[in-house]
Amino acid sequence: MHHKISNRIAGFTLVELLTVIAIIGILAAIIIPVAGKVRDSARNAQCLSNLRQTGVAARLYIEDNKGMSPPTSSVYSDKLWPYAYSIPLRSRTSPQDELPDNLAGTIFECPKAGSDTVTPRRSYGMNGKLGQPLVKIDEVDGKPINAIRMANVTIPSQAPFFGDSKGSSAFYGKFANPRHNGKANICFADGHAASVILTEEMLTNDNHSFWKGEIPKP
Repeated sequence: MHHKISNRIAGFTLVELLTVIAIIGILAAIIIPVAGKVRDSARNAQCLSNLRQTGVAARLYIEDNKGMSPPTSSVYSDKLWPYAYSIPLRSRTSPQDELPDNLAGTIFECPKAGSDTVTPRRSYGMNGKLGQPLVKIDEVDGKPINAIRMANVTIPSQAPFFGDSKGSSAFYGKFANPRHNGKANICFADGHAASVILTEEMLTNDNHSFWKGEIPKP
């Protein structure tokens, strides 16, 4: 007995295959942007956590240094390193406990920072516009090293302390980096962290009152 052979090849027809491909394309168009938003949200949350921890380390440093902030220079992160990672006081001057060159995976690295930073040592900066006038605490190569007398910061909840920078140790005006979808993450002097929209004037005027903690954040 002979059976009639079907002209249809087992599996998908061309039309069915094209339909499946079209459906996959539609799903990808939906899923990929959502996945990107989820990833950005996770990075933003980690960045805010990093800044809050930096704020805690700064508070511990301030308590140990008679109300003075870390130096408003490139060494601020060096000073905060032992406080951030609970290095015992007796070993804080040991070479092995100093800030490493590679800060990947530490609280001093924003997970979204990459080529937008000019140095791999940090992706956050410190705002040296607070508590003016600054206090000279040391001198290196004829240049003063200054710090903030925190008692001069009148409204800590409105005073930007640390935040997203372009790799500079400074965080104000032209040094600020709104890398999180147009917002910069900031740790304020009272310890809370938030995502803030910085206006064009804030980003171009280093002496804008926002950087001095004189007006509410927008």
